[in-house]
Amino acid sequence: MAANIYQRINKVMQEAEYIKKGSAGQGTGVLYDEVIAMLRGLLTKNGIVIAVDFLADDSRIKPGKNSDQYIYEGCFNVSYINVDDPADRLVTQVVAHAMDSGDKAPGKAITYATKISMLKVFAIETGLNDEGRGYGNGGYTEDQKGQFEEALENKDALAMYVFMRQVGPDIYTSLYNSFEKGSISKNKKLCDQLCEAGQDIIKGYAEQITELVDARDPAVFELTNELQGLEKSLVANLLDTNTKQYLKENKQ
Repeated sequence: MAANIYQRINKVMQEAEYIKKGSAGQGTGVLYDEVIAMLRGLLTKNGIVIAVDFLADDSRIKPGKNSDQYIYEGCFNVSYINVDDPADRLVTQVVAHAMDSGDKAPGKAITYATKISMLKVFAIETGLNDEGRGYGNGGYTEDQKGQFEEALENKDALAMYVFMRQVGPDIYTSLYNSFEKGSISKNKKLCDQLCEAGQDIIKGYAEQITELVDARDPAVFELTNELQGLEKSLVANLLDTNTKQYLKENKQ
């Protein structure tokens, strides 16, 4: 019987090596090329293909001296696929940031997201305390920890996803890695499931809104009124220009 995706990942983990930090000036301290150079042969040997799917993005101008630079945020699914059974896959969701004055920021974010996912999935050591980077004691406030734990306890997918997007990847990762021994695997899996489900809810709202606008159904405004705070922005990022224009011109 052919190995499933988890067995294949386990085989890669058995042979993956430690990567010394220090070559990259920022982030995890190692370059994407270093990670993929080490993993490429192991991935092909064990029949694993990595695919990256774009989910959503946002960008904003950085104020001040470097106003020509913009900060790009992208949300991606990085999937590890069994070449013998493409339906058998492990999907990780990563939010990544990049800064650029041209058109390279999305590519940088994809590269960073893929690198982070590979380091985590294959448990590759880099010698860097990534969770504590730049934050001291986790970097999150008691209020943020309370929101995180409430969404987890209530299994509130939308709240968890919106919270993740609101606080950003660094603080979310710190909270994601803050579970006590004995509950780490279970809670991390639940977090991943909630964020994925929350993303689907946001996408569902966008699809419903688009359908109602296309039908010129005024019920669309009842639906948009259900959205609060960042939910509105996340849904708006998925709408096309014509849909946004209709909502703006016919707002009730």
